[in-house]
Amino acid sequence: MTTVRVAVVGAGIAGMTAALRLLERGYDVTVYERKSYVGGKFGAHTHPARDFTRKPYFGGSAYRPDTYHEHCSHMLLNWYHNFWRIAEDIGLSREADFEPHTCVKYLRKGEYPRMAAITNPGSPSSIPANLLSGVRSIPDMFLNDFSVLDLLTQRFDQGGLLSRYSVNGFMQSRPYATEGSATLYEETIAKAFACPSYLTSARSYQAFTKYSFGLPDPMLWVLKGDCQRHFNEPLKAKLDSLGCRWKVDQNVVHVAYDEDSRTMRLESSPSLNSEWPHPPTREHALTVLQPSHARPLAPTVDPQAGARPRASSAPLAPPPETAEFEYVIFAVPPLSLRSYFQRNPELARRFVSANGATIEKLHSEPIASLDLYLKTTLPDLPKEHVVLLGSAYGLAFIDHSRLWPGVERTALNVVAAEFDALADLPEETAMFAILEELGKYVPVTYDDVEYWHIEANAGDELFINEVGSHRWRPRARTSIPIAFLAGDYCQTFIDVVTVEGAVVSGLEAATALQQQVAADRTGRIRADDPLLRPIEIIEPDVRPEWVLLALKGMLAPYAVAAKYWSWAIDQVGSLEEGRDPPSLTPPALVEEAAKLLWAPIQFGIQWWMSASSVYLDIWRRSARDRNR
Repeated sequence: MTTVRVAVVGAGIAGMTAALRLLERGYDVTVYERKSYVGGKFGAHTHPARDFTRKPYFGGSAYRPDTYHEHCSHMLLNWYHNFWRIAEDIGLSREADFEPHTCVKYLRKGEYPRMAAITNPGSPSSIPANLLSGVRSIPDMFLNDFSVLDLLTQRFDQGGLLSRYSVNGFMQSRPYATEGSATLYEETIAKAFACPSYLTSARSYQAFTKYSFGLPDPMLWVLKGDCQRHFNEPLKAKLDSLGCRWKVDQNVVHVAYDEDSRTMRLESSPSLNSEWPHPPTREHALTVLQPSHARPLAPTVDPQAGARPRASSAPLAPPPETAEFEYVIFAVPPLSLRSYFQRNPELARRFVSANGATIEKLHSEPIASLDLYLKTTLPDLPKEHVVLLGSAYGLAFIDHSRLWPGVERTALNVVAAEFDALADLPEETAMFAILEELGKYVPVTYDDVEYWHIEANAGDELFINEVGSHRWRPRARTSIPIAFLAGDYCQTFIDVVTVEGAVVSGLEAATALQQQVAADRTGRIRADDPLLRPIEIIEPDVRPEWVLLALKGMLAPYAVAAKYWSWAIDQVGSLEEGRDPPSLTPPALVEEAAKLLWAPIQFGIQWWMSASSVYLDIWRRSARDRNR
């Protein structure tokens, strides 16, 4: 059988997915990873003993070799079919290794331990409980649910400027929208995607919601343990059994493409401080840890660590290793990808997607994860994720002691989705700010903390599904025939930053590579060659659009009534608090009346437009079937 040498740069879930499917088909695969552990954002790491001499990320405890830290606690949904297929292939069972959660809890200041809950959204049986949950008023909960239904039936013009709007913009355009129904989006989206609703693309959120709406029960699954030992180690062992070659702790510093020989040369050198998930905020900490083989030389830049300059005393790794490959999959974040071509501007100009997209336009943001291991056990904490309503920094947490084996006392993983205000501060300062805000919701102070660890995610930020970003997101193919892209920022049918989006991008990159192999070896490779064995990519089913459209038409009159109800609650609440009612001035009353009078007409127009689009789709499909 023909040997085809492939390099996969980046051992995140996207890169390892591509490597797995190619190895299964007989490709010779080498995986590069600058960190000392695999998994990327779906990874977990611990710290060696020498880190505890200066503690750039953590404090309050002695050496903890068995304490693992994650980017965040990952929510895994029912429709992650390709992820679940990989879990099955590496010997994991959804029932044995993952735990189902049917709800997410919501906590207000001063109300601990009393919490509200939203259960299995999209499930008809959960509608009454969710309406009465107390997360928002009954009419606002109804209007939020109705707006999801409305969004699911919205048609987005592929190239139209007017179709590029945010989730918040979509709500603003709806006559039934209320502040309460809109802020529920903010609490949900900012926590899930680290992007506020006024920036999140309505198109991307629609793609996410339509799959979730089809399989709502249970709401999500969580891994029973950290990602490293309970997922990535079995996955790496599977790759090892298939003959994968590893370049872990190796930083790719340069990429060169030889157009004549159709090969790509990668230069790599040992990473500095590879145990760290990203560079610490404090510049002096950059020189604390050095690999044993390092020697003091000139200053250098680690391009995959956010291009932060190292101090003059920082050592330079030994001379780079060089290897040539017939095909390369780059499964790294956009910032890292740009750095590979710093010494080759001509190649950088060519390194765009085959559909003309460019990663230069994409935006990413830091999202912090703070682990707090307490000296005691806090009572009444649930096992589910808890969203802190109205919190500074967009806080949410989960108690790992309820899920991870061997953790006896409360261990909170606190995610700060709105981390911009703290991103450039020293780690201790950011930790104290988050802890102070957390203490307004649950009874915890610094004196209760035995050990803390923070990941500020600088240099390894999360891609943001902003309005207008879709057209700049690349597909798997690039303008260089032997180079491919994978990562959650790539265009796939998932269309939103998720674990499943990363997995699907890896599968699509591997598939595109297979197609290029077939084209390059036309006449020299048989169609039934194992190298070309098809890679299955599963797209989730969605509920028929006509069903959603019928529900929307049926519920539209109730949305108008709910708008009146919510408006009345706001006025009464203002009077009870001694404030002037916000909407009892003549101009405000006229505006509200106009919206409500216009609502039936707008509902009717939207319904007929959606119905006609559904009819045309059915007619076109029938016409294609008749012409076959």
